[in-house]
Amino acid sequence: IMIIKHQLIFLKEYFSVYNFLRYTGLKNISVVIGLFMLGFSPWIFSFLWILGTRARSILDSIINYFLNNSQDKLKEKWNKLKKIEKFLSVNIIVFFFSFIYALLYGAKYTFTILFLMFPAACIAGHYWYEYLIKKKHAKSIFFATIIPDIILIICSLVGLFGHNILNKWLFQGELKHLLIPLIVIFFVIPVIGIFAVILKGKRAAFISNIILMLTLSFVITPGIFNFISKTGGENDLIQFAQIANKDKVKLAAYIPSQKYSLIYYYDSKVIFNKNDNIKWLADFLKENPNAYVVTEIKELWNIEENNVKYMLLDAGTRYAMIQDMPYDMRQEETEPEIIVY
Repeated sequence: IMIIKHQLIFLKEYFSVYNFLRYTGLKNISVVIGLFMLGFSPWIFSFLWILGTRARSILDSIINYFLNNSQDKLKEKWNKLKKIEKFLSVNIIVFFFSFIYALLYGAKYTFTILFLMFPAACIAGHYWYEYLIKKKHAKSIFFATIIPDIILIICSLVGLFGHNILNKWLFQGELKHLLIPLIVIFFVIPVIGIFAVILKGKRAAFISNIILMLTLSFVITPGIFNFISKTGGENDLIQFAQIANKDKVKLAAYIPSQKYSLIYYYDSKVIFNKNDNIKWLADFLKENPNAYVVTEIKELWNIEENNVKYMLLDAGTRYAMIQDMPYDMRQEETEPEIIVY
């Protein structure tokens, strides 16, 4: 649905978020677990509760198989399972193998996290079905609903009393009107969910999760996504990488960390300098007069003060793209021009 609605830009930006976390220095395991939990919210707690219960019996069977070396017994036990039990067992095995694969190769092949979603949905969906229709797993669903709902209520209360700070830091301009509705949703719906599981209103608990899922999903809507991209400077980086790629010139970055948008949208290798070494920048511009260099706008003052001659090619909300100043322009320059944004 997301690909149909937003075309391939959805996949590009999904991978961009993943690799942005990766390049901040986080380990694969924290990235894989964190993004899976976010992507599978709000079903993640019920899934983990169910997974732990079911996986324990599968693990016992596998351990007994290796200890007793009895392949016939394992086959016999498998054949005795019902079709739905086989289906769940296969999905759990697929989930764990996909999880291990994501941990090993997630940083290189970002799509591996998507492999976790299908078996997880099959497992959680079956148990929610049994909870709603067959009135099973009430204890598991109870705790799996109470815990995330309490967390959301606490977050909404913090947001309610600190809305001025949130408006200043996160919600600006046209997005201000979203803050209060979000606080209401993340307070009212969890309260309904808690009362539903306490009073054993199974369908109400399920519907409250559906509403939360839809609310969480709205983060990818154009208004929010464009706001995040704009304030983070990602649009600047994407535009500069595309310009350098089109002009077929070498691209370097004088910024504190590697940025995935530059890497993704520029076909060749991006040269990163992360040591805040102004001499590196001066030498690079001199040795590569045709190359483009991306830097933060706030760094332009420091570059000027260190008498590094450059020509401003483009500037965005957070980043600027510069090039070595040609000799003729240096001769004409009488005094350095300080550009303040």
